[in-house]
Amino acid sequence: MNQLVLSTLLLLLLLPGQLARACPTGCQCQDPMTILCAARRGHTVPRGLPPSTLSLYVFENGITMLSEDSFAGLPALQLLDLSQNKITSIQKNIFQPLTELVNLDLSSNQLQEITNETFHGLRLLERLYLQKNRIQHIHATAFDTLENLLELKLQNNQLRAVPPLDLPNLLLLDISWNKIPTITPGALHAINIESLKIAGLGLTSLDEELFQPQNNLHELDVSDNLLERVPVVLRRLGSLTKLSLAGNAHISQLPPEDFRGLHNLQELDISNLNINTIPRDFSRFFPRLRAMTAAGNPFNCICQMSWLVQWVNASGVLLRRPEETRCHFPPKNSGKLLHHLQY
Repeated sequence: MNQLVLSTLLLLLLLPGQLARACPTGCQCQDPMTILCAARRGHTVPRGLPPSTLSLYVFENGITMLSEDSFAGLPALQLLDLSQNKITSIQKNIFQPLTELVNLDLSSNQLQEITNETFHGLRLLERLYLQKNRIQHIHATAFDTLENLLELKLQNNQLRAVPPLDLPNLLLLDISWNKIPTITPGALHAINIESLKIAGLGLTSLDEELFQPQNNLHELDVSDNLLERVPVVLRRLGSLTKLSLAGNAHISQLPPEDFRGLHNLQELDISNLNINTIPRDFSRFFPRLRAMTAAGNPFNCICQMSWLVQWVNASGVLLRRPEETRCHFPPKNSGKLLHHLQY
């Protein structure tokens, strides 16, 4: 047996033992580059992690605070999952050693504030998840250095305004379920956004100038707001492929002119509005439509609605939640499934 083969065999025999010794208590380290510390009991980040670690999962640990040396010695780390802990604040320079970090998940913690130094040093970061915290304030320059950010999730916090976002590469933004009743024009400087989710904010209208720069918008979710009519701004969002207006119970009409330019739409959710009919023009507005949800509306199933049943059955469009898509009027059709009706 030559010397090279012998050396390789010895290395393979020694590696599992070395890895086991390097693995912190309560963690799994079968893959030398991925450390899994799920549901581990500890109030701090585990110590003694191998410097070659690329992915570190420390979710649901009971961690209450991070110290300046929590991530020292992890120069190669690319993914860090700290979700479902009890972190209330993040001091400056905590993440500065992680110059290669691409994904950071801080969701489901107890954070209240994001300062201008919270993410200092994370220039390669592409995905930042901050949903389900208690964030009330985000510093005006908190995200300024994150020039490579692609996804930002801030839903289910306590924000009262859209934070300053000068992120030229951002593709996905979710600020749903905060307390932001108005989004002023110019609030969104991320002109390349493809997916924007602004559900449950308490919006009564959408400013017509809000999306003017967003020529690349594919998905828009404005569900569960207080909109009183279909936003006129939809007329200039011809790139949309997915649209949800669901849960805006004040909307009682669907003016055809507001949908006329949505020829690329593939998924449409108009459930839980207050509409009793759908304009016949819908059948030709959406040549690429694959799925529609219209459940929870008080439909008046008279002859003017017969086209919808025929269209759904003939076009191949998937009618989602069909068991909840029923007639309310006239009395003889009340409670009947819309797609089962024959006129």
